Amino acid sequence: MRHSAKRPSDAAVPSATTADDAKRDLVTFDQALDALCLLVDEQAPGLVSGVLVLDEAGSRWEVVASPNLPESWRQYGRTTRVTPRGGASGVAVHERRQVIVTDLTVSPLYAAANREASRAANLHACWATPFFSSDGRVLGVVTIYCREPRAPTRGEQGLIARIASLACTVTERKLVQDALRASEERFELAATALAGFVYDTDLLAGRVRVYNRLDGAFGFRSDEVETDLRWWQDRVHPDDAARVAQAWQTALGGDDGSFVLEYRFRHRDGHYVDVLDSGRIVRNASGRAVRIVGGSRDVSERRQVERQRDSLIADLEAATRLRDDVLAAVAHDLRDPLGTMSICARTLLADEQPTVESVREIASLLQRSTDWMDRLIRDLSDVSSIEAGRLSLYRRSVAPTVVLAETIHLHAVPASAAGVALELDVPRGLPDVHADPERLLQAFGNLVTNALKFTQRGGRIILHAERDPVGVRFTVEDSGAGIAPDLLPHVFDRFWNRPPGGGVRGSGLGLAIVRGIVEAHGGSIGVESELTKGSRFSLTLPRAVT
Repeated sequence: MRHSAKRPSDAAVPSATTADDAKRDLVTFDQALDALCLLVDEQAPGLVSGVLVLDEAGSRWEVVASPNLPESWRQYGRTTRVTPRGGASGVAVHERRQVIVTDLTVSPLYAAANREASRAANLHACWATPFFSSDGRVLGVVTIYCREPRAPTRGEQGLIARIASLACTVTERKLVQDALRASEERFELAATALAGFVYDTDLLAGRVRVYNRLDGAFGFRSDEVETDLRWWQDRVHPDDAARVAQAWQTALGGDDGSFVLEYRFRHRDGHYVDVLDSGRIVRNASGRAVRIVGGSRDVSERRQVERQRDSLIADLEAATRLRDDVLAAVAHDLRDPLGTMSICARTLLADEQPTVESVREIASLLQRSTDWMDRLIRDLSDVSSIEAGRLSLYRRSVAPTVVLAETIHLHAVPASAAGVALELDVPRGLPDVHADPERLLQAFGNLVTNALKFTQRGGRIILHAERDPVGVRFTVEDSGAGIAPDLLPHVFDRFWNRPPGGGVRGSGLGLAIVRGIVEAHGGSIGVESELTKGSRFSLTLPRAVT
């Protein structure tokens, strides 16, 4: 039966508004194409439509939309390769033209089995029209099957052209969405690989879009990340905020198309992450910056390595300065005794008949010079052991009175010669301390020796001890010249008391050794001083366990 009275005219073709309304209601690409087919079938009774979309290689049908065709027909299309002899649709793809088959049952384009299947389905004609992308690539084919053997009318040709155009629009939109999704996935993969995120900032709207999650490097879940630009700005470290804002303004107001910034960004748990932020600035026709596309990545590990490197360099520089200081100090301290020894040697060589008294005097000078060099070597050795943490200690219970009394006994002769009184002030009942007695004598000896250097004749030095919550607090107090306030922070540094141009002689290591011995015992040491009124060195040592 013919349906010529019901063939669509140009007026019966679905309007663009109808098609747009239909597309807005669609959920998936397949459903959109099915809707186009149903629209044709409804508008033109006697026709059955289908839309075939090629895969990326153009060798198979990726999508077969034909809701009113038998399922076996659709399944055949999904499994058949697209070839120049693959029916009207295959020829349309390869020859890039519309193919009109007026009678399927006798067409050489179809195998015998397909011709028989067409007859059984009451489909007698096929009109295949390819549709193309904007760059000329064949995207797919609109196929219209007619239940009678004939060619399409002029009105039906118009319908086919409009459906092909709509199918092209829907397909290209799907391809754009696929490309955008693939691009976003690449952005996300790239940002993940960089331990960061990719962003797109709309400067006019003040909005930021992030293309991957921030929970890896920055701890934020997706639902915690806001698009407001101020949310991001508020998380820049306060010490970096002004610098970053200025750099942004400079970059946006200048002619550069890109920028690179490094700053600290607040992690979700509150700590700050070192971030390297690099972006590309997009400007409108008037040159105004309207968009920034860029990426931020966590460079905390790199910055930590750099800080460790800088610290190591600083330590090496400090060690170099220390080496130079030690060499200069040792050279200075050895100059006097070596000079004395040289003079003594020349005197002995020049005097062919030296007297016993002159020999004794020279021997005494030689002895004092070698003793001085021996003390310097021992001091340097002790400082080296202290700094390396290898100072040997042989601890036992030591009575404070015993160690202080022994110190006074050992220094009684030089104190008497200097006209300085040594006094002991120790109450009864003090607990013993857990210490190496030899090292304690060395520490107190260095303090007394230092006090004797700066205490004038008629002055005094008091050795005192008292109970302390930790154990025992010892003090060595003198009535000497005192220490200038600006020198107090450095009294325990090496060579701190070396006056320029001479003055009181010493290795400059004695107080550094005292501090090392006290700290090796788990104790603490400090100093108080006032110019012209003397100094007071205090040290605390832990009590012995009973």
